[in-house]
Amino acid sequence: MLYGDSTKELISKDFVALFINGSIIKNANLISESDRTLLPIRIITENLGAQIKWNSKTRKVTIIDAENTIELFMGHKNAKINGKKFDLDVAPIS
Repeated sequence: MLYGDSTKELISKDFVALFINGSIIKNANLISESDRTLLPIRIITENLGAQIKWNSKTRKVTIIDAENTIELFMGHKNAKINGKKFDLDVAPIS
């Protein structure tokens, strides 16, 4: 694997990478749970130019971009996108 910063790394055939806008994100800390891959939302949000807010009391992450607001609740399989409720396969974790 050759990264955008010209560093090289040998990887196994089972390697799962995170690419955002054509660039691989090093040390993304992907987690596999219940046959799903959990992604680090802060890294994704910041790389896509959106805002992210964390409320430690409610354990809620709010992601805001020009058109959408997404609310994720740690430990719960529900989310909201622009106020509309959605069920998730796996609960977000912190």
